[in-house]
Amino acid sequence: MSNTIRREVGEMDHGDLGLSAKLNRLVATVHPAGRGPFTNEEIAASIRTEQSVDISHSAISAWRRGTRDNPSFRHLSALARFFGVPLGYFSDDAESARVDEQLDLVAAWRDAQVRAIAMRAGELSEAGRAAILEMANRVCEIERAHARPERRPESGKPELR
Repeated sequence: MSNTIRREVGEMDHGDLGLSAKLNRLVATVHPAGRGPFTNEEIAASIRTEQSVDISHSAISAWRRGTRDNPSFRHLSALARFFGVPLGYFSDDAESARVDEQLDLVAAWRDAQVRAIAMRAGELSEAGRAAILEMANRVCEIERAHARPERRPESGKPELR
């Protein structure tokens, strides 16, 4: 990235998810229900048509593979608009964490078992929902405690209440 772009977008901490991981996460998660992820060609074509930004599917592919990590400010802005995330998702740790929590919810909601649990919860009394929530929080604690260290979540996600 040029120095101008680095100042406008911000330096990405290499200890955090890089551009390729973030872009791949968006591609895997942000797409209409009932269809799979957008292809690089679809993303590029939509950005060219809807935003009048010249971008190629090969550039998107290279960013996703991690062979290039130097998109212009304009390209990052276009990708952020395409996926409906703030530009800061690509550079700001706090913004990235907030968006990742929302992406987790989107991914979870696509899971049929999660939807079934949520639908059944609506049939329960307030006390029943509180009991289920307490059980879910306890199971999460147990699973986190037994997770391998390299897979243990670092996000510090709050318990649901």
